[in-house]
Amino acid sequence: MAKRPLSAMEELFCAAYVTDIRRNATQAAISAGYSERSAYNQGSRLLEREWVKERIRELVRETIHAAAEDPKQLAVHIYRALINTAMSDITDVVQIVHPGEDLYEAAKDAQVAEENGQMFLDLDAPVLYVKGTRDLSPDVTSAIKSIRKTKDGLQIEMHGRDTALRILSEATGIIRGSGVEVNISVADKINEARARLAERTS
Repeated sequence: MAKRPLSAMEELFCAAYVTDIRRNATQAAISAGYSERSAYNQGSRLLEREWVKERIRELVRETIHAAAEDPKQLAVHIYRALINTAMSDITDVVQIVHPGEDLYEAAKDAQVAEENGQMFLDLDAPVLYVKGTRDLSPDVTSAIKSIRKTKDGLQIEMHGRDTALRILSEATGIIRGSGVEVNISVADKINEARARLAERTS
């Protein structure tokens, strides 16, 4: 299937999104020329388009290759990957849905298809809903380590958060050696690190 060409505004959105250390879709939409009033909704819609997500992945790969000889730029990409891993949540990929909730029918249909048309579940019981990878943002898919099909169904493994959190904690000064500064907010330290990296790349 031929790749769908992006509009000029979609291309601008992708470029702005990739270069923003915070990966703020609303701000990227404004930078691309969408109105501030509609930027939040436009940013969300753009990230749902498969061709936009593919272009974002392409740009990320290009910028990482270009940054190979620039330690400051490479640090930005490493930091972003660590943030994605540290802040990842399995519920970004899999959700438990109950009867009456919007995704329940879709989850039930997917389970029936997985079981070759057979129904082996209690109709009143909650079921698992697994989002398609096309519905996930590049930041979420980068936090997935593996997806395997087993005899018991899909097995999804996320990259380990503990190592990423420790590296970030040491880099931001929350942990020094074996000690922990319990009076300092992790969120504040991460925001400070983001601000420093943003200054380096501006």
